[in-house]
Amino acid sequence: MTTTFEYTVTRTINAPVEKVWQAWTEPKHYATWFNAVPETVSLDVRTGGSWASTLITPDGQEFPLSGRFTKVVKNKRIVMTMDVPGQTPETMEFAITSEGTQTAVTLHQKLKSQESCDTSREGSEYLLDSFAAYVPTI
Repeated sequence: MTTTFEYTVTRTINAPVEKVWQAWTEPKHYATWFNAVPETVSLDVRTGGSWASTLITPDGQEFPLSGRFTKVVKNKRIVMTMDVPGQTPETMEFAITSEGTQTAVTLHQKLKSQESCDTSREGSEYLLDSFAAYVPTI
């Protein structure tokens, strides 16, 4: 039996579902809130499509990330793999739910170690805070 560690992070965004989807799936928006090197962002948002970007961390380090979209339901849900150099690929789920004029955004991930889970949760918290601040501006 394999032990898994998981987390769920949720934010309420002051924007409708369509705007939230747009910010997550269009490269020009994604590069801004994700703090990515703009010319590295590639998003083929469809089931079977691929994605890639280079994240710039708050301390200035650059991390190339990539993966595949394993399930895409427009304006509702994205399941994607995330390939981090030197690590086993992991799967993350992004889900959005309309709450009137606002949208709940949830990231969920299962990982193989507590350390990976803690690190990923911290990164997801940081990114969702950035996302929540950015989306209402578009």
